[in-house]
Amino acid sequence: MKKIFFTMMIMSCVLLGSGCSGTREDNTMPLTDDTLITPSRMNEIADTQWHLSAMSKNGKKLSLIDNSEVTFSCNTDGRVVGLSSINRYSGNLKLSDNGIITWNKAFAMTRMAGPPELMAQETEYMQNLLKTSHMHLKDSMLILVNNDRSIVMEFER
Repeated sequence: MKKIFFTMMIMSCVLLGSGCSGTREDNTMPLTDDTLITPSRMNEIADTQWHLSAMSKNGKKLSLIDNSEVTFSCNTDGRVVGLSSINRYSGNLKLSDNGIITWNKAFAMTRMAGPPELMAQETEYMQNLLKTSHMHLKDSMLILVNNDRSIVMEFER
């Protein structure tokens, strides 16, 4: 009887702990109420141009330059295209059944130059994008994060 009671107590703790919701202390990424994008859910985000609205690294929100355009789009086959402030980029991603992104080694990019602040934003964006490992859909927002959620990129339709 004691074993059954003890087992039920442990299971209750596990179930209660896994049901907790909230955000990280730095409020950079929701932990619940979002949908992990897996291959079967790619159609929910595919063929839409997503516009970067916020980017943070190590809990610090990175300022986006006013009137700059950074976009992300992919199709259900994993073909990725976008604008990274000045240059257009394209590449591929593979999405595992458990939602883990594997990026191709590097993106193809046009080679235009621009103001230093836009070039710096473009470099930061591209470096962070390649480090992301999961995509989530929360309401109408696409969120790309890395494993420890130290990089968070939020996109709006």
